[in-house]
Amino acid sequence: MQESDKAVSALNYYAGTARNDLRSAEVDERTTAIPAFRQLLDYLASSGLARVEGKFIRFIDEASRFTANGGWLEHYVFSCLLEAGKGDSRVQDAALGMEVERNAGVRNEMDVACLANNTLHLIECKARNFKGRKSTGATGMLYKIDSVSDILGGIQARAMIVSFRPLPRHDRIRADELGIAVIQGRDLTDME
Repeated sequence: MQESDKAVSALNYYAGTARNDLRSAEVDERTTAIPAFRQLLDYLASSGLARVEGKFIRFIDEASRFTANGGWLEHYVFSCLLEAGKGDSRVQDAALGMEVERNAGVRNEMDVACLANNTLHLIECKARNFKGRKSTGATGMLYKIDSVSDILGGIQARAMIVSFRPLPRHDRIRADELGIAVIQGRDLTDME
């Protein structure tokens, strides 16, 4: 894993540990030794999104914490979609953070959605690591987007997963079986 990947993963983790007081868990010395992580902290501080308080990161508000915890990927995907839709009449509408409520009050949030050629396209964005001891993989996310796309858009709906980190092999196979497109890891550089 490259240093920048480690830095983004670490920031995602620490932003995820910040709760009501918006203060992260204590940042360990191995993480602060990663130059790319220190650069990310400097960027957050200079942008007014967070500050370092001793061995902790304190986010300015929930929106800043959300951005550091992977929200940046949703915004990136949405901006790529808007850019691709400029001057293209096939893209009729786009939404970021669309909340869907089904019959029994079950709510789902879709990270990015668009209507193109009268077809609904739903995109889930994840910056987290799908491997490791505590990970359940991407299975739940795959079934969620498959279910919601079927309910909202029927058989014509399209679904996509955009993941900063590669999905485990079994989840890529499952996505293919469900007809869910996947953009992951290094493929993000070719998002447009």
